[in-house]
This record gives sequence, C-alpha cells and structure tokens, in this order.
Amino acid sequence: MNKQINETISSTIMTTLENLAFMFSDYGNKNDVLDHLDNGLMAQIDFYGISSGNIKIIASRSLCNLLAANILGIEPEEIDSEKKSEDALKETLNIICGRFLTEYYGENEIFTISTPVCCLAAKETATGIIENDQSFALNIEGNPFLTLVSINK
Repeated sequence: MNKQINETISSTIMTTLENLAFMFSDYGNKNDVLDHLDNGLMAQIDFYGISSGNIKIIASRSLCNLLAANILGIEPEEIDSEKKSEDALKETLNIICGRFLTEYYGENEIFTISTPVCCLAAKETATGIIENDQSFALNIEGNPFLTLVSINK
C-alpha cells in the first residue's frame, strides 16, 4: 500500500473510533482476523471523484456489538438485534471514508460516496484481503479490524 494512504487511513480509523465510540486501537496482526471471524461482518463503501475506489473493513460480531453499544451509549448485552451492529459498522465506515478522502485529497476535492453495504464476512473473502499486500489490521479493544483501501487512479 502506498505509505501515505496507509498512514492516512490508519490515522483516520483510529481518530474516528476514539471520537465516535471511545474505542482505542493500535496496529495488529492480519492473521488474527481469521481466529475471530465467527459471524464476522464485512462492510464496503465506494467513492468517485478525482479518483475512484473503495474501502473494505472486516470486524468480528463482538467488535461490531461493542461499537454499536458505545455509539448508542448502552451496554453491549443490550444490543437487541444484529441490525444495530451492522448499522454501527456501516455508519463508522461512512465517517471513516469521508474523513479519509478529505485528509488524503484535501478539502477542495468533491467526491460521491456510495451507501455502505454490509454482509457476513466469508472466510475466503477475508483470506483474500489478508493476502493482499495493501491491507492492514488494527487491534481495537482486543479485536482485530481488517482494512483494505483500493484506489483506481
């Protein structure tokens, strides 16, 4: 991954999670994702403008539940539907994408951002992202968070 893209997206994710959900993160090991993938989720958002591309993230269901609980200000065991954790992951990705594009391209560039989509993270999909040299993992509150930014020039 382009070093500047890597630094910008990782910093954006860390700051967004701290500010939005009071969650702290550090760099992690990509291979840990597969150990925590049970019922995990993958979210993707596309963007179009001076460049086009997408951002994909994979997180365990427990991390998504914790994210939803922190955003909503409730306890994780109070999450009463899988939809809330999916919505929390999608909204977090939406914020990450907007902030990343502004940080990387500057405030004057205009982008169209798609509505994020979310699905169960298949082991094959996660493995493909892990094997991609451009992907990286963060450790968020003890949970792996896999990210891949793809930019078409």
